Amino acid sequence: MPSQEQLNLFKATSTENGKKKKLPEALPEATQLLIMVKPGSGVAPELMKQLVTTPADLSPARFARKLGIPVVLNNPLRLKPRTRSLNPCSCKIPSLQRDVESLNEAATVVSEVFETSRKSHTKDVFREVFFYSESGQLIHLENWRDEICPRHLNIDNAAKRLSKKANSPDDFNRILDLITTSREMAEIVTRIQNTKPDEQATAVQGLLNTLVGVETLKKISCTWIENKDNSIEAFWQDFFDENSFVLSQLFAKPAVAFKSQVYVGGKGIDNKGGKVADFLLRNQLTRNVALIEIKTPKTPLFGVQQADGVFAPSSELSQAVTQLQGYRDSLLKDFYRLSSRTDKPFEAISPQCVVIVGHLGPRKGAGERERSIELFRNGLKDIELITYDEVFKKIDNWIALLGGKA
Repeated sequence: MPSQEQLNLFKATSTENGKKKKLPEALPEATQLLIMVKPGSGVAPELMKQLVTTPADLSPARFARKLGIPVVLNNPLRLKPRTRSLNPCSCKIPSLQRDVESLNEAATVVSEVFETSRKSHTKDVFREVFFYSESGQLIHLENWRDEICPRHLNIDNAAKRLSKKANSPDDFNRILDLITTSREMAEIVTRIQNTKPDEQATAVQGLLNTLVGVETLKKISCTWIENKDNSIEAFWQDFFDENSFVLSQLFAKPAVAFKSQVYVGGKGIDNKGGKVADFLLRNQLTRNVALIEIKTPKTPLFGVQQADGVFAPSSELSQAVTQLQGYRDSLLKDFYRLSSRTDKPFEAISPQCVVIVGHLGPRKGAGERERSIELFRNGLKDIELITYDEVFKKIDNWIALLGGKA
C-alpha cells in the first residue's frame, strides 16, 4: 500500500467556497495523474509499493478500488479541438525515475513494467487515466475531454453519427453549422431544398457521405502533418488501429483489417520465441491474408553512401525487413494450427507483406536517396516497402478526388 505521503502528493489545496469548479481547458504543469494498471506477476516489490488505490466511489465504477501509477505533467496538457486528441506533452513517471515525450508513451511504458502478462501494451489514455482536480477529486480523462471538447462540436464524430440520421432536419442543420461551406456547397444545399420531398432524403444522404469521407480524410492528413517527427511507435500503432482503412488503401485488392498485434506462430517447445506482427489484413473475397509491419516516420532509411553514390539501407530498415520475413515464415509454417483456432477463417497463400517505415521528405526529383530506395525495395522478394509520406500522399489524392482540394 502507498504511504500517506504518497497519497498527499495527489491532494490539491484550492477550492472555491466548496463549489465545483469548471474543469480547465488545459491541465497545468505539475498536474498529477493516475494510469490504471492490472499488475502481473514478477513486478518488483518496491515498484508494487508505488501503486495507488482508487476510492470506492470512483466514477466510472469499474475503476473503483483499482490500482494506478502516478504520472506528473512536465508541461500543460491540451486537446486538439478538431480531433479531440491530446497534444504531445512531456511527463515524468516518478516510480521509474523516467521522463517520456507524451502521456500515450507514459501509459505504454507503465504497462510494459507493471502489466507483464499483456501481449500488447498500448492503452487508451482517455479510458484508463485519471487526474486530480484542485478539490482533490479524481477526474476521468474522458470526462474532461467531453466537457472541454463536446462530441457535438467535432465535425468528424458528428458526421459519423449524423450520417446514420440523414432524414433528420435538426441533425442535418447541425452538421451544416459545424463546417464552413463554400459557394459550391451552398448551391448544393439550395438544390437539395428545391428537390421533391421524397427525393430529399437520398440527396441529403449523398451530401453527408461526401462530408464524412472528406472530413475524415482531412483529419487523417492533419494528423500526419502534425506528427511527421513523432518517433513513438505506439502512437502509430494506435493511429492505424483506429484508421485501419488507410492500410486497406495500400492494396489493389479489396482488403480489410483482420487483426492487430496478431500472433503468427514461432514458439518453441519451451513456449518462447513467439512472433507478433503489427497488423493482419484479409482479402474480402479470397480470405487470403497480408502482413503489415510498422516502424515510425523517423526510422532512418539510409546508411552510408557507397562509392557509386548509392546509399546503403540503414540497419533499422534491414532489421524491419528481416523481422517481417520471419513473421511470414512463421505464419506459413504454423498456418494450419493457427487457422484451426479462430472463428474467422483465413488463408495464407503466398501472403503479401508490407513494411511502413521512414520518410523521404520534401526532396523532389530522382536524387541519389530516391534512387537508392527504389533499388533496394525493387530487389526485395515477397515484401513491399512503403514510406509514410507515400501512404499519406494516397490520402491527399483521395481528398482531391472527393473535391476537398488537398
